Amino acid sequence: MESPCPLSLVASLRSPPTSLSTARGKAVLALKTGELLSIDLETGGKVKLVKEKITVTAVAKANDIVIYGTRKGEIKAIIDGRIARIATRHASSIVEICATEDDSDVNVITSSADKKVMLWKLVISPQRIVSLVFIKALYGPNTAIISSRVSGDRRFVACTSELSNTIRVFKLEKDTQLLFKVRDGEHALHAEWIGAEEFVAASDSGALYLYSTEDAAPLQIVEQAPSAKSCTPTLLKRVGDNKVVVGYSNGQIALVEMDTNGRRKIEVRELGNCRGIPNSAEPVKGDNGEEEIVLAAGQEERHKRFIIEENAKNALWRIATSQSAESAAQPAGTAAHHR
Repeated sequence: MESPCPLSLVASLRSPPTSLSTARGKAVLALKTGELLSIDLETGGKVKLVKEKITVTAVAKANDIVIYGTRKGEIKAIIDGRIARIATRHASSIVEICATEDDSDVNVITSSADKKVMLWKLVISPQRIVSLVFIKALYGPNTAIISSRVSGDRRFVACTSELSNTIRVFKLEKDTQLLFKVRDGEHALHAEWIGAEEFVAASDSGALYLYSTEDAAPLQIVEQAPSAKSCTPTLLKRVGDNKVVVGYSNGQIALVEMDTNGRRKIEVRELGNCRGIPNSAEPVKGDNGEEEIVLAAGQEERHKRFIIEENAKNALWRIATSQSAESAAQPAGTAAHHR
C-alpha cells in the first residue's frame, strides 16, 4: 500500500466493510463478519444493529428502515428495532440494493449474483409490519452480476457481470436493454451513472470509459492512472452531480468529473490513498456545507473471499472533494480516445 493521504478517520473496524449507506449524520455499515453497524460520522461512535451468521453484502436506508441483503440471497429489514426477513426470491449473494422514496411509496431495486435484477415495492402496514412486494425480474447477464447501479431518475439500471466485456443497461420504462462493450481482452468490472444518460465504466485494465445511452461507442477512454498502475478498480460510485469516485486495489482514490460544457468529457483528479481496498462510498455534506465523501475500505474486496491484504486497514474515512481542499491533486490519467 502507498503512503496515506491526510484523510479524516471516522472509525476503525474489526473486519472488512462490504456496503455503506448514510443519512442524518450517521452511516449504516455492513461488515464481512455479518455485523451491521450504525456509526456517528462526527464522533465515530458505533452501535451494533444486527449480527448475522453470514456476510451482509448490501445495505440501503429508506425513511427510518434499514434494508440489507446477505451472501445467501436473503433480503431483510430493520424497523423499530425488529428484524424481518422480507424476500427470498434471489438465489445467490445480493450485490446491490437501491431504495428510493417517491411520494408515499418506497421503490426498491435489487441485483444478485444469481444473474437477476428485481424490482419491488416496500409496504409498511399501519401496525408497522414491513413487507417487500415483488413487481418483476430483469434477465440478461450470462454470468454472475458483480456490480449494479440505478440512474438518478430511475430510468436505467447498468450492470456488469463476471468475465464479460459487456455493460448491460436495462431501460425500465420500456423493458428493453442496451449493450456497451469495453475493448477486446478487457473485462468490465464497474459501471456508474455520472449524468442523466451518461455513465462511467471501469475495466480490469484500470481504464475508465465514458458512455452515453445514445451511442454504443464510448465518448472517451481515460487510461489507468500512474499511481494505480497494475491495480484493479474496486469501487465506482456517484458522489454528486456529474461526479463519481473511483477506488483501486492499492488504496488509491480519485474523483471523476464530467464537463458538460460543449463536448462531454471526463477529467480525473487524485484524492489520495485510504490504506485499504475501497469497497463502498457515499456523498455527505461537511460542516461548511462543502461536498465530502464517506468511504469504507478494508483488507478484502467486498464480494471476494479469502484474498486478504494484511497491510491494509479496515476503516471508515471522510475525504473532502473541493479543489481548495485538494490543491495538490494531479490529473490521474490521460485521454486515449475522445469523440
